[in-house]
Amino acid sequence: MDLVERGALDVDPLTIHKQIFRDVIAVLLYAVGLGGFIWAFAFWNDRAKKAAAEAAVEKVSTYGRPLAVKR
Repeated sequence: MDLVERGALDVDPLTIHKQIFRDVIAVLLYAVGLGGFIWAFAFWNDRAKKAAAEAAVEKVSTYGRPLAVKR
């Protein structure tokens, strides 16, 4: 009770100035942009792996037999 009586728990209200709000919004925008760039970079570099995986799958007809190559 001694802390409450002395006013040690009295806290000033939180004030956020326009400049701080502006800076937080700018940081969030840059973070989203950087994250999107990293995701796009990784997605673009993995495209060869996906194409190789799709090519490795043997194509079959609607009846389940492998397709013949016409030469």
